[in-house]
Amino acid sequence: MANAISDHISRTLLRSDYAGLSSAERDLIDRIVELAPQPPPDLGRVSRLDDLADRIALAIKSWWFVAGIVLLMTAWFLLNSPLMARFGLAFDPYPFTFLKLMLSILAVVQGPIILISQHHTDASKRAAKSYDSAVALHAKLEILRLHERFDGFEAALAGLRPDPEVYVTPFVAKVGSGLRRPRAANGDRA
Repeated sequence: MANAISDHISRTLLRSDYAGLSSAERDLIDRIVELAPQPPPDLGRVSRLDDLADRIALAIKSWWFVAGIVLLMTAWFLLNSPLMARFGLAFDPYPFTFLKLMLSILAVVQGPIILISQHHTDASKRAAKSYDSAVALHAKLEILRLHERFDGFEAALAGLRPDPEVYVTPFVAKVGSGLRRPRAANGDRA
């Protein structure tokens, strides 16, 4: 099966059978065949949970989130200050046990959400890298084809180009006999 695929790809891209290719071209075709059976994941279809994890991770790593946490904690400290505790209005007095619990829960939930988002992002980057690799291999094949074409052009031009000795030597001999020698500074011929 791989030979049929290799032969098809080489005929499509290089217009030559796989057996007639050079070793560099065969290596490139083999690399393309290795990459071909692995279709890139469909990045357009993302599950709702992956999308939610990406949005939460995006919100968590923003300055707005940091400012919101600072504002929330400042409000919490003010609402549960010793002054409010004196009037009995503080719902979580000084050791702030409930605040510690909420921050611990936030940290426990944030960790996996960030990891899920990173995993999803890594999968996207892997797919993009695979595509870039396939494009680079195709570009290498095109460059090899262009080199072969230019080599063919050079060979054709070398066959059309006459040997300069055939035309230049008789011309120089004919013209050279009619040329005068330059005069020396004192007027004598050199």
